[in-house]
Amino acid sequence: GTPLPAGVTKGSVVDIIGTASAFKSNGSTAPEAQLELASLQITKQAGTCAPAPKALTTEMATLTQDASGHPLIGSLVTLTPAHSFKITTANTATNKFGAFSENGTTGKGGATRRPAMTVLGAVNHCFGTITGIWTYDTNGAGGYEILPTIAPTKLATCVP
Repeated sequence: GTPLPAGVTKGSVVDIIGTASAFKSNGSTAPEAQLELASLQITKQAGTCAPAPKALTTEMATLTQDASGHPLIGSLVTLTPAHSFKITTANTATNKFGAFSENGTTGKGGATRRPAMTVLGAVNHCFGTITGIWTYDTNGAGGYEILPTIAPTKLATCVP
């Protein structure tokens, strides 16, 4: 890919000129592709950006439906449903994506490029909120997932 200009860090404002295309990995059975941007030029601009997450108090069952989940793809969100998230499959250094449940709905959460975010917790750990990038997985059968950007705080007790 195109190297980042000198001085680009988290919160930098940049202009990107490139070509957008649909990307789907080999063997994917997902119903739709991800947006991929082949950048031709990246220019750092003056100033900084501090995006605030969109706070959502809805249940996961609502967000896994296309009508409500699809418009949020690529958005920074904080999920705070009435029930806690419970890890059902822990992610590890080799298994990058884990699974969690919330009120009977299964979701996926993955490691980000931040080393501190490699493992989110062990099986049966519970969280009240998760903040991250809402996305759609095109590397398997498809499905919505969150890429945490802030380490969630473990609850002492799960909220069923």
